[in-house]
Amino acid sequence: LYGPHMDYAANLFAKSNRLNAVTFKWLPQLTITDLEGGKIVDPVTAFQESSSLDAVMSIIPDALLLTSNGTVGTGSEGSVKGSKILLSTKTASRVIADVYAVRKDYFDANKREVQKLVKSLMISEENLKDLIKNKSSNQSKYRQLMSKSAEVLLGSSQFTSDAEALLGDCEFVGYNGNVSFFTGVGTNRNFKSLNREIQRSFKTIGLMPASTTIHSANWDYPGLASGLKYAKSSTNVVKPKFDQKKTAKIIENQIKAESTNWEDEGTLFVVEINFQPNQSDFTVSQYAKDFALALDIAETNGGALVIIEGHSDPLGILKAEKDVRDGKPGSKSKAEIGQMKQRVKTLSLERSQTVRKNFLKYCKNKGINIDESQFLAVGIGVQNPKYNPPRTKAEWAANRRVVFRIKQVEAELEEFVPLD
Repeated sequence: LYGPHMDYAANLFAKSNRLNAVTFKWLPQLTITDLEGGKIVDPVTAFQESSSLDAVMSIIPDALLLTSNGTVGTGSEGSVKGSKILLSTKTASRVIADVYAVRKDYFDANKREVQKLVKSLMISEENLKDLIKNKSSNQSKYRQLMSKSAEVLLGSSQFTSDAEALLGDCEFVGYNGNVSFFTGVGTNRNFKSLNREIQRSFKTIGLMPASTTIHSANWDYPGLASGLKYAKSSTNVVKPKFDQKKTAKIIENQIKAESTNWEDEGTLFVVEINFQPNQSDFTVSQYAKDFALALDIAETNGGALVIIEGHSDPLGILKAEKDVRDGKPGSKSKAEIGQMKQRVKTLSLERSQTVRKNFLKYCKNKGINIDESQFLAVGIGVQNPKYNPPRTKAEWAANRRVVFRIKQVEAELEEFVPLD
């Protein structure tokens, strides 16, 4: 209760339209804590002890404990049998924004002092960035920092590996990220939008009776940039996370090997766009609402892959195959049917590429800075129809679709070769 995971959980279920379908159990402590008066007061112990809980939100060191170091829980050494990490902030990298808040009366009376704190934090973040980058040659200083961090954050200097895990699951956005977040330039995941999102969800689940106003400091950001090493005048250049060629090859191999469970395994969210027979264009004006939803989910899950899949209806191929089975005169040969499947797959790839191009155009028109390497177009063809076979006109139409599939890849980051 009142911890960082409340808006995380609310966002997750609100995006999937299930916020009202979830029963939340709020506990007073964030991480493992001794029983208070015989009562369980933290989510980790609650998950270990209660079979009535379907899932738990926890900090990453506790998540690793519950899942036998991030694999599948064996039931021993504090893990919960069968448990696994479904999602972390490595994937949902824009779901929680850690910000510093100060009372308005104090801010009004001490604005200069608060600004000094902000500047010192930005300098410290740059120093941390350099230390991590060069930690092999600064091991002593790095270990000292991790030891002190463990002491401050976790109560003991011995928990350095846990402190490193916390650090690894955070993204420090620096000066440029602060400018973007608080001014709203280049991102929809900003101070104003998160305020609206969080308060709307908290009112829905009964945690807030009414909205409240939280003010931004409205700093002189050009002035704050003075003396900072990594502050840039432009914030619209996004460094790519993924090697697109390698990622495309891996995804294509996965689709072939896992055709039966590809759509379920690791899928976080799905946005579908339907199209007419022989349609080849997907204009921004026509699909703006779908693009807006896909952008919102993709921005929130900035560490995920967004697979833009082109799907076709299999009815024509199914009829051709049935004609062969029935021995119908003039039936197509096996080679001809194979060519039909390949043409459909090529056409579905062209459609997904067109959707990707126009989606990126939509983002650019909105002034949103996104990582284009996060979005990968693939042609599925008739491999995974929604209805097989389609029995109505509606099912036939539903099979013709382009799908934005937001995929959690944190368990396979090494395989996907993210660009560092």
